[in-house]
Amino acid sequence: MEDIIKTDSNILSELEADAATDVDSMISDDIEVSDSESLQEDELQSGFLPLPSGRALSLQETYDVMASENTAVIVLVGPSGCGKTTIESTIYQLFQREKLENHLFAGSKTIQGYEDRSFYTRINSRQEIATTPRTSRGVQEIFLHLRLFNEDKKQIANYLFADLSGEEIQAHIANVGSLAKQMPFLKNADSITVILDGERLANKYRRNGVIEEASTMIRTIFDAGLYSVSTKVQLVISKFDIISASDDSTISCFIEDKIKELQSLITRYIKNVTVHEVAAMPHDSSFTVGFGLESLLSSWDYEPRYLHSSPQYEFDEPIDSEFNKLFYKLRGTTHE
Repeated sequence: MEDIIKTDSNILSELEADAATDVDSMISDDIEVSDSESLQEDELQSGFLPLPSGRALSLQETYDVMASENTAVIVLVGPSGCGKTTIESTIYQLFQREKLENHLFAGSKTIQGYEDRSFYTRINSRQEIATTPRTSRGVQEIFLHLRLFNEDKKQIANYLFADLSGEEIQAHIANVGSLAKQMPFLKNADSITVILDGERLANKYRRNGVIEEASTMIRTIFDAGLYSVSTKVQLVISKFDIISASDDSTISCFIEDKIKELQSLITRYIKNVTVHEVAAMPHDSSFTVGFGLESLLSSWDYEPRYLHSSPQYEFDEPIDSEFNKLFYKLRGTTHE
């Protein structure tokens, strides 16, 4: 009997030790961060959950966002240095100050991605001039994410900005087959935003090249069939403060004429084209930071891509079934 009691006591001690171990593991403060795109079996078995990195998203990682809520996909295209990344990062930073027009900040999955791009625009970077790093060609994590609440529409929507490098776009200019193969996601874009470099437009020796490059880029995208009937196009003149400060009296007429030509080209394919003048990080103090970006953000507002009308049916005269009789009773009438 004493042996049995001792055995039971040993078992009890082992169970208490196991329980203590389980409690220790449950309250452990260790957090494991994984950069892998999918959960590995060993991570699941160990009880660790990989946390999102906060960096820009890959194309595959955008699927969860698009499947969960209304999402607008915006692709900014233009040569290197035209201001694509500056526009994207400035919009993010403006929300740290106040709401933008009728939009409230409701979250982001790519805070670290925005912070990486925004650092050199801030005082603590100790730079004399605000700049943003160039987007590296070939990087797979290219989508920046904002979740916004539209006060007018009482609607939450996600905004995914494709932060493509200028070299990546230029590598496919005038090559329809190559662009269609390498960037098929362009067809799913709600907005294609073409950036015209205002600094180059202000230079009379370079301005014609800006328009020619944009025209070729637009033709390549649309001839590749990378659009739908609901696609919107924004023609954005960046660094507008430099144009405004220019002494060239012919620049305004030149830009006006060339913008009309680009609009005429685009409307051969789609009808929704808008023009915007922006100065995201102006050097001219008479321009506020983010000049023109509120209007641009509104042009990106989420809209359903496909509108389905309910089919209309014709029914025969109602049959005197028990269902119909109940309907007429509830309505307070009788059916002859």
